[in-house]
Amino acid sequence: MLKIFIPYVHAYLDDLLAMPVILGITLQVFKWIHPLKDDFVFSKTQVLVGWAYLSFLFEFLLPKWSSTYTGDILDIVCYGLGAVAFYKLINLKKKSRI
Repeated sequence: MLKIFIPYVHAYLDDLLAMPVILGITLQVFKWIHPLKDDFVFSKTQVLVGWAYLSFLFEFLLPKWSSTYTGDILDIVCYGLGAVAFYKLINLKKKSRI
């Protein structure tokens, strides 16, 4: 094993990727079951609610319930950056074919 340790990558990459992964999987499921199929996308409000929910759960509630978890404002920032990346890069309607 290489045992390479990059502190900021180790601390924040999972938080940065959390929203694109969670919302991406959820979006795919919605595209399978929603009548709009490939034209279904999440609204800005839905993405914002997802970000707020994840931030509240992982950075406020879980640290209150267990000392295993630690709240970190930079995690919330990373969730926000991931949500923006999801909205701009992944949350797209399928282009219609001519």
